[in-house]
Amino acid sequence: MSKARVLLAAARPDVRQLISGVFKKRDDVVVIQAEDGSAALMLANILKPQLLMLEAALPITSGFVISNIVKQAPTLAQTPVLIFDVTPDPIKQSKVEIFRCDASLNKGWATQQMEAAIERLLPRHHWSFSEDAKQQEVHYPDRR
Repeated sequence: MSKARVLLAAARPDVRQLISGVFKKRDDVVVIQAEDGSAALMLANILKPQLLMLEAALPITSGFVISNIVKQAPTLAQTPVLIFDVTPDPIKQSKVEIFRCDASLNKGWATQQMEAAIERLLPRHHWSFSEDAKQQEVHYPDRR
């Protein structure tokens, strides 16, 4: 079985390390990291990941802009996008919807919230987080 590819883009190495740690016990997922929006967009186009995890305020190109570009690209349009923030400003749901992100987490998110979002968005590769993760609050835009 091939490994699921997760592209994680965050400006700070400690944030990338923390989020990558969520996948530490998974041998069926590979996490590819980018430190800015330009690298994330290039890697997304080359690697066609099964999940994009983007910091909202990435340098060069924001996570929101990347999400919008990805959702317009025929080969990436179905890729789920999780946008997260590490700044004090909460992510506005209207912005999440406008830029077509599939889920968002505001600053202060707990590991269980991240796991719950991943559980929902990443196509099944015979893996699951704990039951606690499934009960965490994550914001999903209304797609009516």
